[in-house]
Amino acid sequence: MTTRNYSSRSQQTTLTSAVTAGASTIVVQSGTALLGGQSIPAGTTFTVVVDPDTALEEILDATAVSTNTFTVTRAIDGSSAQAHSAGAVVRHMAIGRDYREANTHIEASTGVHGISNSSSVVGTIDTQTLTNKTLTSPTITNPSISGAGVDASIVFEGATADAYETTLTVTDPTQDNTITMPNTTGTVVIATATQTLTNKTLTSPTISGSPVITGLSSAGMSASSATPKDYVDSILGSATSAATSAASAATSATSAATSATSAAASATASAASATTSASSATAAATSATSAAASATAAATSATSAAASATTAANSVATIAASAAAAAASETAAATSATSAATSASSALTSANSAATSASTMNASVTAAATSAASAAASATAAATSATSAAASATAANTSAINAATSATASASSASAAATSATSASNSATAAATSAASASTSASSALTSQTAAATSATSASTSASSALTSATSAATSYDEFDDRYLGAKASPPTVDNDGNALLTGALYWNTSVNKMYVWSGSAWGEISSSAEMIAYKYTVAGGATSVSGADDNGLTLTYTVGKEQVYINGVLQVRGSDYTASTGSSITGISAMIASDIVTVLAFTSFSVSDTYTQAQADAKFFQTANAFLAGKNKIINGDFTINQRAFTSTTTSVTYGFDRWQLGAFDGTTTYSAQTFTAGAAPVAGYEATNYARVVTTGQTATNANSNLRQLIEDVRTFAGQTVTLSFWAQAGSGTPKIATEFTQTFGTTGSPSTAVNTYGGQVTLSTSWARYSVTVAIPSVSGTTITSNSSLTARLFVSAGSDFNSRTGSLGIQTNTFNIWGVQVEAGSIATPFQTATGTIQGELAACQRYYWRAGGAAAYQRFPATGSGASGTQVPITIYLPVNMRTSPSSLDYSTLGLHDNTNIFAVTSATINVASPQATTINLNVASGITTNRYYELLANNSTSAYVALSAEL
Repeated sequence: MTTRNYSSRSQQTTLTSAVTAGASTIVVQSGTALLGGQSIPAGTTFTVVVDPDTALEEILDATAVSTNTFTVTRAIDGSSAQAHSAGAVVRHMAIGRDYREANTHIEASTGVHGISNSSSVVGTIDTQTLTNKTLTSPTITNPSISGAGVDASIVFEGATADAYETTLTVTDPTQDNTITMPNTTGTVVIATATQTLTNKTLTSPTISGSPVITGLSSAGMSASSATPKDYVDSILGSATSAATSAASAATSATSAATSATSAAASATASAASATTSASSATAAATSATSAAASATAAATSATSAAASATTAANSVATIAASAAAAAASETAAATSATSAATSASSALTSANSAATSASTMNASVTAAATSAASAAASATAAATSATSAAASATAANTSAINAATSATASASSASAAATSATSASNSATAAATSAASASTSASSALTSQTAAATSATSASTSASSALTSATSAATSYDEFDDRYLGAKASPPTVDNDGNALLTGALYWNTSVNKMYVWSGSAWGEISSSAEMIAYKYTVAGGATSVSGADDNGLTLTYTVGKEQVYINGVLQVRGSDYTASTGSSITGISAMIASDIVTVLAFTSFSVSDTYTQAQADAKFFQTANAFLAGKNKIINGDFTINQRAFTSTTTSVTYGFDRWQLGAFDGTTTYSAQTFTAGAAPVAGYEATNYARVVTTGQTATNANSNLRQLIEDVRTFAGQTVTLSFWAQAGSGTPKIATEFTQTFGTTGSPSTAVNTYGGQVTLSTSWARYSVTVAIPSVSGTTITSNSSLTARLFVSAGSDFNSRTGSLGIQTNTFNIWGVQVEAGSIATPFQTATGTIQGELAACQRYYWRAGGAAAYQRFPATGSGASGTQVPITIYLPVNMRTSPSSLDYSTLGLHDNTNIFAVTSATINVASPQATTINLNVASGITTNRYYELLANNSTSAYVALSAEL
């Protein structure tokens, strides 16, 4: 399961540049904000959402970060890869997928942790303890069994029984030992008198007194002084066969581990039970870790705890104590196993322990315990497992506080089991005590099960609450974002979502370094005496409110509606998660657990200082002398009033629409159109504008894609070496796109430098409401350049730009949106003064436009134009047009439509027209017709029965 990281300190950010549907990285404005100051460790992810709550919403996994560039996996959890515009909102959050993955892992019935079928097999990879298991026809290789011996019945059956014929050692004949060896050599028994045991079968023998057994072949044995026990030992375990005896004891001990009864009675079974208990504890710890995400996982842990109850041990302490006791005990199988390989004495001790265990068994001799060597290995593995279990338990305790009660109960059970195992290993006679302790442990385990179930329920509730809190936190953040708008260079007119300002909203003015508050109608400076106080309370379990003195002795007090409440760092929702109505207490909180931290942020009242009424302000301030001075604005037709071309719409690049305003575009579709204000809807009160320009961008993908509205200001010397301010009103069709500004200096047809000098002016972020924006730019000097004809300074408004334009637009990026623009002004200085057209009058503005482009027509079907001439041939009449203003230079191009020549009798349709002699004051054009012109006859130019007829001359830059 993939590990995911989360941060309660994360903030919303935006895309720095556009993202295509196939991109594997995204660049955001602030990587620190998105991760809350955290990093992304290898193998983990952060979940982020781009364009949340919109049709373009897409969920991504951030797998690595370098500064503000994130490596991402696209379209997670059923979302689809989308193209996103620069400025798109990016949030960090948890999603349902994270909880679903945990549940899927926990609820898996096969293939988990090496378990092929969890109902019947403990595991297939690591060393396992088999408690309450039935082994059918097993093959047991080099087993090891440890623990104190008890009454046992050991039966060896099957094809391999011959292997035990000479290696079985009965070490304590005082016990009720029945040794049956059904093989080719018959049955071996212990007799009550001197016997020659050749091909004899002894049924239920009793050996008593001081019998002497002779005829033994074992080296080093006396024929007359050995005790019965010694003879048995000699028969079944001489010094020369010590290693073989140890192996036999190991196999016997393996069988003992299969018995649930011996688990409670013998040290070997206790160790095995402890190992199983450790596995169960590990499962319980894993379950506890997952409990916060799934109640089902906790229930599974409870089921494991119930199964573990019968084994009388629950913890690492049981394993460690049992293993230590087995190693220390004379009868311990672990010591037997280690010594058996090198010492016959150790093998004898191991056999004695196995015999003692066998004496109290209800089954036959062939059911004895596992080899001591395997027991030692099992103990070592168990200790390793125990260490892992302890670490897992610690993690579970940290991850799920509600599982603490269950963990405490498990620890108590473990301690009881440890005591039981120690007692069993110290003395065979203490087996009964050990069993009693095991019973107590089982009872404790049942209690632990109940506690685990309770913990699971609490965990489920916590998980549900966490999801609710996450939703509430998102809502709270949005509410906070609407009230604190952040740092701004100028007073905002809408909030960060483009909505109307809320009364009490705040922002920090970076121009004057002061905080301002929105009164409902105006921004006012906040008194410097405003404060924010944090109260911290560490609560007891079940607490639902806080009041009075906090952890630092501060008495809670706040202004109702001006407080924020956090529980363990998670922002709560006023009126939903808590009630704050008294100014001195916070109530209505869901019952908390012990050591929860409640933090209350209280803001003192803000006051607007040094305010004036309009009358007071009028009395104190005077108008800047040149604020409305004609000529300050070097942009001609900045209010889009003049439209000689009768322009409506175009998608053609490098095309003029409104007078002096040209479209520049490449790639996709950019539509430049004329729009008309609804009466009373112009963006500036008192200036009832008529028209505004609209630019719509779609379908751009290329790196050199761009769309811009621009005006070429005559003469590159304009504002050279000066600081200027470019201001304009703008409105977005949707969202918060940006406009990038630029000034371009060109030095004429043969000027130097021959390439243009571009100066980036900065970006502004739009909203869906009309607002005025401004940038201040230092225009480079023209010192050392060569200036020739047609030089210019271009003011450019970029609304979309591919990566090739990053340096010129501040990495604006490709944007798909609608941009409305009006009231463009370029003036000297660093302050945007009130808008004024270049000339101050409509007629003046028209004349300024006619300096670059003159056009007549569109008044009537037979409109007469101010141009006359006489026939030069049967098909041509030269006509001279006397221009109303001197043009910038001799016009270089001619436009016309549906013209005619009139001689007071006939109208001759003009078929073609060309410039003959051009000058800025008057220009002669040759008009050609099909036929019928009389040489030297007087003709006048008129519209040929069409209101669309016109004639135009251009001297644009």
